Amino acid sequence: MDWVRLKSREPVENEAYIEWRRWVRRPRNPILMEEEAAKFNLQDLNAWVLAMSFTATGDNNQGAYFRDRRNPRAVWQSLVWDMDWAFDEGVHQTAQGPLRPSTDSFKVLLGDRARLFNRLFDNNEEYREAYQQYVRERLSRQLSRETVLKLMDRYESLACRHPSSSPKLMAVMKTTRAFLERRHAEYEGLLKERVREALSGARGESRPLAER
Repeated sequence: MDWVRLKSREPVENEAYIEWRRWVRRPRNPILMEEEAAKFNLQDLNAWVLAMSFTATGDNNQGAYFRDRRNPRAVWQSLVWDMDWAFDEGVHQTAQGPLRPSTDSFKVLLGDRARLFNRLFDNNEEYREAYQQYVRERLSRQLSRETVLKLMDRYESLACRHPSSSPKLMAVMKTTRAFLERRHAEYEGLLKERVREALSGARGESRPLAER
């Protein structure tokens, strides 16, 4: 496997990854969906963007990139294992000024996955429609409001019975439930605004963190 762990203390030396990263960062026009899909799994990209933006995970450039080097047609995809800043409603001081992950959910996305997403979303109508369709399907099925609130019920029950249960822990559960109760409608509005930005060309005027 080609394997690149993010936040590793070792420098990135994987030549295949370096080549893909150069491709992602290279200015080019047009941005073609089929060309990007031949290098990176776009369903995986959609899953990462939705997971991080829906849950407002501020610390989102984590995990690893991997590819099966035995397969000449293999594409890059990613693995995520750390979402400890999920449901982040705080304010982060960034190069773009103060940003709140819960409302600036697309602007706070970081790294090469974010760069690829933003370029495709801003410059390719087919991808823009594909991502919106992906979101509609996931938020009406696997991540429906009913489903996530049932999960919340389970975690609240576990928290109540846990030996370290405390008023602070239960307060976190309460704020997380409030986040999930409103998030589906809220996310729909955030995505609509992101589409408006793409169509107006506003992203070119204020580049996301991933582009810096």
